[in-house]
Amino acid sequence: MKYIFITGVNRGIGFFLTKELLKRGHSIIGTYRKASDNNYLQKLKSTFPKTLNLTCLDVKAIEEDELTRYLNSFKAVDILINNAGILDCGNVPFEKLQIDDLLHSIEVNTLGPMKITQLLLPKLSESANPRVFHMTSQMGSIADNQSGGYYFYRISKASLNMFNKSFSQDYPNIPSIVIHPGWVRTDMGGNHAPISPEIAAINISDLILTADNLSSGNFYNYKGEILPW
Repeated sequence: MKYIFITGVNRGIGFFLTKELLKRGHSIIGTYRKASDNNYLQKLKSTFPKTLNLTCLDVKAIEEDELTRYLNSFKAVDILINNAGILDCGNVPFEKLQIDDLLHSIEVNTLGPMKITQLLLPKLSESANPRVFHMTSQMGSIADNQSGGYYFYRISKASLNMFNKSFSQDYPNIPSIVIHPGWVRTDMGGNHAPISPEIAAINISDLILTADNLSSGNFYNYKGEILPW
């Protein structure tokens, strides 16, 4: 059994990933942003009362001391999954963008994962086989951008990708990768997305549980295929 810390477990990919990993016998430390968002989580908690641990956390405004105290209940964290993220402003034309609003996307999609990773380093260091994963997007690929638009989302995810690359170089004993989960039928992805969250969760779980030092620093899709930067 591995202890897996996941942000944003109350909905979408985070919820289904939590459910899949619990079914595989792992212990989850999951975070959600608002108490009103955890109805489905409470039902899942009743099914896995001993292996689902929940705490309220906003990645944009992390209470560092409070999170540290909470983590003291756990000897080690084996896997960190920075899942929480936002698609801010959507595909607003550049001339209509409020540029200063980019900071919100950066705070959630880039700085949030950086802060969480930094705070969990001591617990990851206690694991015999620590690993770090970030949910990114193919829209954060510079080479793949053939359609433009989505400025805030693309920029914040490209920044997350660069953080992961540097982290993988600085911490070679903690394999870390960025994962594009695909276009999934969630609140963010919409009803027309071709991939069910259940299938995405199964494939992402396989990737997370088998990643090693050779895969560290890479950019994968949910099928385990390497994507261009």
